[in-house]
Amino acid sequence: MPTEVLAGTSTYWRVEGHGARRAILLHCTFAHSGAWKGVMADLRDLLTMEAMDLPAHGRSGGRDIAMTWQAQSAAMVVDLIARNDAPVDLIGHSFGATIALRLAVARPELVRSLTLIEPVFFSAARDAGRAEYAAHMADHGGFVDLLEAGDFEGAARGFSDMWGGPQKWADQSTSQRQYIIDRIGLIRDSSDTAVGVGADYVPLSDVAKIAQPVLLIEGDKSDPIIAAVQQSLDDVLPNSRRAVIKDAGHMAPLTHPAMVAASIRKFLSP
Repeated sequence: MPTEVLAGTSTYWRVEGHGARRAILLHCTFAHSGAWKGVMADLRDLLTMEAMDLPAHGRSGGRDIAMTWQAQSAAMVVDLIARNDAPVDLIGHSFGATIALRLAVARPELVRSLTLIEPVFFSAARDAGRAEYAAHMADHGGFVDLLEAGDFEGAARGFSDMWGGPQKWADQSTSQRQYIIDRIGLIRDSSDTAVGVGADYVPLSDVAKIAQPVLLIEGDKSDPIIAAVQQSLDDVLPNSRRAVIKDAGHMAPLTHPAMVAASIRKFLSP
């Protein structure tokens, strides 16, 4: 699989499929490009797919502290797209979905369609005035306290149990746990993106300008903030549709890849 320096960072990505449409896939925090294997297997006839390891994940290089994590990731994606024909179908999960959304706003000429799976774009719910935002922030107070106190293992355990899907912290291998502990500080890096402060803030009014087709995918067992985010996005996007994956939570691309792929296929097929 290819490795190349993109936007100043050694970048690894995997390639799958032989379809006429080119797609870029962006994974969630603490995952890597391999998280897309199940989804990619079911879409190889429709898409030619490139799944990138985000900075400090998988086989890609580390963080560039001169910029935000999202800005570094987005710059790498822009360079990856530039290696071949554009525009592309951009598919993102969780934090990866926030990168995809930012690119659709900032570089619309690069994006043919947008698929946002469980985006942790909480500021959309806040901007829409939804009560779920305040409730979610209150529920996460303990995690923030652990992170600020330097209890990275405790913070990693809490984050994993809330967002990691059916495999809880106690069920993970020692190497899996350490991988998350070593990267838990990235949550601080990505919090500005999620809650909409600083340079990473994308106002809901800017999202409303996205003209490309958008698919919003969520699990019906996910935290209520996700449905609030998706509804807030759906309310303002001029060309969007929602798909709910039955019995799935936040990690639907890993736990329900066939259903996620089927939703994407229906969305992209004529």
